[in-house]
Amino acid sequence: VVMILLAVAIMVPLSLTVLKSDLQEISYSPSAMPSVQPSWSPTMALFTEYVDKASEVSNKTLITTPGTAQYKAMKWIYYDDPFGRREVEDERFLQRYIAAVFYFSTSEGNGWSDCYPGDVACTSDNKREWFGPWDECEWYAFIECNLDGFVTKFSILNNQNGEGKTVHGNNLHGTLPSEMGYLSSLTHLLIARNPLLVSSIPTSFGRLTKLRRLTLILNNLQEPWGEDWLENMTDLKEIYLNYNDFKMSLPIDISNTTGLTKLEMAGNKIYGTIPSEYGRLYNLKKLVL
Repeated sequence: VVMILLAVAIMVPLSLTVLKSDLQEISYSPSAMPSVQPSWSPTMALFTEYVDKASEVSNKTLITTPGTAQYKAMKWIYYDDPFGRREVEDERFLQRYIAAVFYFSTSEGNGWSDCYPGDVACTSDNKREWFGPWDECEWYAFIECNLDGFVTKFSILNNQNGEGKTVHGNNLHGTLPSEMGYLSSLTHLLIARNPLLVSSIPTSFGRLTKLRRLTLILNNLQEPWGEDWLENMTDLKEIYLNYNDFKMSLPIDISNTTGLTKLEMAGNKIYGTIPSEYGRLYNLKKLVL
C-alpha cells in the first residue's frame, strides 16, 4: 500500500511540471502569479474540469494536442490569464476561452498588427489589448456586450489610431475557428481586410441565430460552403462576402434567410444562375454579384 501511495505522489507533480513548462513557451502576458503558490496550486482534477468544459465547443483531441490553437488557449486560460481563473460554472467561461482560441487561430506568422497581447498602444474605440488583466468585453473587437456580459457586436479591422492604421486590416493570418459559432449572443460580426485569413466559413456559424449582419469582406475565404448552415438564421438582414476567393454557384441555403435585405458577393468567382429558391427572399432589396 505504501508503495502505491508513493507512486501517486510522485507522478502528479511530474505531470503538472510538464504542463507548466509547455505553457511558459507560449506565454504572451505576465502571469497573475509569478510562481505557483500553495493557495493557487493547480490540480489535475481542476485542469480536467477545464478541458471537459471547453470540449463543449472544441474537439477534446485538439485541446490536448500541443501546438493547436485550442491547446494554447487552454494553457493560457488555465495558467497565464492575468485576470485570474474563471470558475468553470461561470456562464461566460467559454466566451473567454473562445476568444483565446480566436487569437491563436488568427495570429500565425507575425501576429496581428494592432491590439495584440502586450500592445500598450492599443486604444481603439476605448478598448484594450487582448489577454490583458481585465474582462474580455474591454478587449479590442468586443464592440458591445449585453448586460450579462456576452458579446453582441464583434468587429475586427485595425487599431485606427495613428501608427498602426492600415488599409490592410489587422493582419489576421490563419483560419476562422469553429468555436466562434458558439458566441450565441452575436448580432453583428465583422472581420475584414485580411488576405492571409485563408479559411472556409465554419458550419458552426449556423448556431448564431441572433445574427443580423455578417460582414466578412476582403479576406481569403473559400469553399467548401457548409450545407444548410444558414437554415435557422431567420434574423439575418445583411450578408457581405465581397472580394474573397469563393469559386462556386450561389448557395441555395441563402434562401432560408427570408428576412434578408442585402446580399453582396462581388469579387468572387460566382458562376451559374440565380437559384429559383431565391424567390422566397421577399425582403431582398440589394443583390450584388
